[in-house]
Amino acid sequence: MVMTDADSPGRAPSGAGSDADDTDRTEPDAAVARREAVEAPAARAEASRAEASRAEASSANDDAPDPVIGIGLVILGVLVMGIAGAATLHYVFNIGTAIAIVGAIVFLVCVAMSSLKERKLRSS
Repeated sequence: MVMTDADSPGRAPSGAGSDADDTDRTEPDAAVARREAVEAPAARAEASRAEASRAEASSANDDAPDPVIGIGLVILGVLVMGIAGAATLHYVFNIGTAIAIVGAIVFLVCVAMSSLKERKLRSS
């Protein structure tokens, strides 16, 4: 009676990841392994540089003011203008107008600062 890999105790069948398949490298496999050994450090260096630039970009974006603040002020100013206009409170309406204008200016400044930081990150 002839024993196969599946019949012998303690051994995996030949198609299920036996150790003999892992140790027998043909010449093309060895060339691939050498090429991977040479290319791996370069790929790791590129990945670390990309990660560093992403970290720098996220820290730069954290420092930039949020344009939502300006939009919120504009909405608040419009609401004050609407309520004051309905109540015929002219001075309060003027204050609402000032709040909306300040909010628009804050929004524009925040967007400009963000775009300048983005341009700086792209150039470096």
